[in-house]
Amino acid sequence: MTSGPVNAVSETVRPFTLRSWLVEPELGQISSASDVKRVEPRVMALLVYLAQRHGDVVSRRDLEANVWTGMVVTDDAVTNAVIKLRKALVDNARQPQYIETIPKRGYRLIAPVEFVGRDGAGDRPDSAGPESHPAGKQPQPDRQDPEVQHAADAPGQKRADAGKHRISIPLVAGIVFLLAAFAAFVFLPVLDDRENVAEGMLSLPDRPSLAVLPFENLSADPAEDYFSDGLTDDLITDLSQLPELFLISRHSSFSYKGKTPDPRDVGRELGIRYLVVGSVRRAGSTVRINVRLLDAMRGEQLWADRFDRDTSDLFAVQDQINSQIFAALSLKLSPSTARRVSYRSTTNPSAYDAYLKGMSHFWRATADDFDQAVDYFDQAIEIDPDYTDAYAALAAVHWQAYKRGWYRNQSWIGLSWEKTMNALDKALRRPSALAYFVESSTYTTNQRHDQAVERARKAVDEFPNDAFAHLALADALSFSGEPQKARMSAETGLRLDPRWPYPYLFALGRAQFEMDQMEDAAATLVKAIQENDADVVPRMLLVSALGHLGREAEARQQLDELRVLYQRNRVRRLNLRDIAPIWPYRDPEDLQRVRQGLRLLAVPEW
Repeated sequence: MTSGPVNAVSETVRPFTLRSWLVEPELGQISSASDVKRVEPRVMALLVYLAQRHGDVVSRRDLEANVWTGMVVTDDAVTNAVIKLRKALVDNARQPQYIETIPKRGYRLIAPVEFVGRDGAGDRPDSAGPESHPAGKQPQPDRQDPEVQHAADAPGQKRADAGKHRISIPLVAGIVFLLAAFAAFVFLPVLDDRENVAEGMLSLPDRPSLAVLPFENLSADPAEDYFSDGLTDDLITDLSQLPELFLISRHSSFSYKGKTPDPRDVGRELGIRYLVVGSVRRAGSTVRINVRLLDAMRGEQLWADRFDRDTSDLFAVQDQINSQIFAALSLKLSPSTARRVSYRSTTNPSAYDAYLKGMSHFWRATADDFDQAVDYFDQAIEIDPDYTDAYAALAAVHWQAYKRGWYRNQSWIGLSWEKTMNALDKALRRPSALAYFVESSTYTTNQRHDQAVERARKAVDEFPNDAFAHLALADALSFSGEPQKARMSAETGLRLDPRWPYPYLFALGRAQFEMDQMEDAAATLVKAIQENDADVVPRMLLVSALGHLGREAEARQQLDELRVLYQRNRVRRLNLRDIAPIWPYRDPEDLQRVRQGLRLLAVPEW
């Protein structure tokens, strides 16, 4: 989404207080006696606009027009900004001290507001003159909002009708009280559910947000898990190509495998609105697939269907499931996107079945499983020599084996590289996100940084919801010397894959290190290591960051752990010369920064 001008914030906006908070719009921060918080520009613009309209009910339409000027936004964009603002102010939607939700109308800032003058004196917004409202205008009801219009016209109407009827004041008060109570009962839970789905956790994206949970295997044989998992994987891959959707990545979705969580809990944990759940039963050549689309916020079913087909019709069933999900979410795909989503890398059921078995081993990511995955991918390719997805998976296995040193079945390490490139060449005839990921990574390793960035961007363009595509871009940008952009890509990947944060935290910590934000880098890398303590590379960078910070005791403790990992992996001792392939930077000074931090801990040169 392209940022547009924000009318509510300008260079002349004065600081103001909200209870114990001092709001400084020009600095983009709020502060109290014990805390200072950075606030996103759009969220700050929202706060300033509400302060300028203090005490008034501001409709969503008014906010969209004045805070999101010139932009096409959804209700979720406004809701998310309010959620973030409440979180920053430590406010509660159900018992507000700052921002009150007015059902069916909008929001109102209820905390006392005092603008701070140049001499430190404050004045209330109502007495601040033209400055208290944009362009010197006093707030007017939103004439396009019929409910606000009705509220504005009500006093005049009351005067006109005053002589027509005489109604008991206690009776009117009682009716008003009952209506208000009914409205609160009916409407407030709806708005609060919407605004609190991710309160304190993850905010809803500004487009339909979705997670596909692992389909349950209802077959008699547990070994059939690969089939139900594979169908889930394919559905995630199909949906990941839609820029109109926000889709949670495979690793986070599969963290719920074998569980029956409450949809509301999943929605809160992942920060999404909708869930796809299902089951698969395969018997011989027939398959039954049940699929449901749920509103995760309310736990309600929006759509459900059952498909009883022959396995030879499986690909048509997948297309039908996609189409019905699109229809239920009111998604209108461009012709080119529709063609891309409906494309199948193979139409041979036997090749597809072998591929699914291979992927079940691929995701386990052990040396033994990689060996078995290779056998199944080779089998799929033998059945269908044009199966590009199988070639991409085969390239990924050989590439990971090369990177991890799992080439025990090869006569020499270079053979893994050669097999990677041979498989990748065929996979790129019709690239998947996985093929782009491997291609970009090989370019980075060869220090062909421009090509690495270009291919990773291609992956993000074609698979905007694939977290690995964003991770590939973060890696490519880091090593090419663009850490600020790398950080943004890592954060996007982390949002798409919140329950498997390790690789994105590492990419984020590396970007912070490259920007010389050593304190932030160390904190982020500690979190990455807590998620995966077996990987030597983030720990190596943490040791370097701690060295730069002069935190010698912590650095030496991490260095001891790093040496243990080196011994466990049967790798020669840590030295500054051998780490160069791990850090293929375009600028040699970036590599020297890593080495310098290690050198401060007396890591040997050779």
